[in-house]
Amino acid sequence: TIKSLELENNQIDVDGILLIADALRNNTTLTYVSLFNNQIEDQGAKHLATALRDNAALLTLNLSETNIGDEGAQYIADLIRHNKTLKEIRLNNNHISDKGIQYLADALKINQTLTTLSMQFNEIGDNGARYLAEALQINKTLKSVPLMRNRIGGKGAQYLIQALQHNQIIKSLELEANQIDSDGTLLIVNALRNNTTLTYVSLFNNQIEDQGAKHLATALRDNATLLILNLSETNIGDEGAQYIADLIRHNKTLKEIRLNHNHIGDKGIQYLADALKNNQTLTSLSIEHNAIGDNGAKYVADVLGGNTTLKHLYLKYNKIGEAGSQHLNASQLNNKHLTLHF
Repeated sequence: TIKSLELENNQIDVDGILLIADALRNNTTLTYVSLFNNQIEDQGAKHLATALRDNAALLTLNLSETNIGDEGAQYIADLIRHNKTLKEIRLNNNHISDKGIQYLADALKINQTLTTLSMQFNEIGDNGARYLAEALQINKTLKSVPLMRNRIGGKGAQYLIQALQHNQIIKSLELEANQIDSDGTLLIVNALRNNTTLTYVSLFNNQIEDQGAKHLATALRDNATLLILNLSETNIGDEGAQYIADLIRHNKTLKEIRLNHNHIGDKGIQYLADALKNNQTLTSLSIEHNAIGDNGAKYVADVLGGNTTLKHLYLKYNKIGEAGSQHLNASQLNNKHLTLHF
């Protein structure tokens, strides 16, 4: 029996979706339907939502990149409110704003089956984040809500983190490529300081900068829950690396820190290397695509022999030459626990 229908990148429009919806209404076998990158639009979303309202087989519905706006989100919200089987809905890369997420959030307050709602590349903003945060304090089923590139600033992130303090299910906060700057980070850290639920936080591709790194490092110093912190592409330099080094020195829980695509040079890696001397919890540190040279490689090599916890150190795409490579290769011989990637 065929369980999935994958019609991505085709020429299905609103009229076509009406035919599909009629067929889906009585379907009892399909568990996965993807209409990714078709011109479904708001009216098509209405046809689908009506047809699938009482469907008891479908588990995953992918409507990413289907030109759905706030009106369409309202119809999908109605589906979420009534369907008792769907586990995952993907609405990435549409035109859903704070109004649309308000409809969806209201539906999430009632729904008890959906575990993933993917909303990446939309336009929900800080207001939308607030509506979603309100729902997350009530909903006890949703496990994942990816929110990459949604025009969310520090205020919106603050709403979400505060809400997740009352939600024991969602463990990750993914706010990549939003509009969080160093001031916004200050709002975030006030919420993070008391958080005891999140194990993964990603602020990849936000303008955190050195001062934002300082705020984060201070807030997370005694955090006993967070395992992975992704600060790649956040405009952090040597000063920011010094603050992260202080975090590494004092935090006893973090397992992985990602600092790729920043502006960390030899001075910054020296701070980080010194912190690694005494750290006994970090297993992975990624600093690819930075400005570390031979001197920085030597700092790293000098301390790695004494650290038996770090399992992976990523240094590709830096400015390490022959001399630096020799230092790193030599240190690798003295530390059998570690895999160097450079």
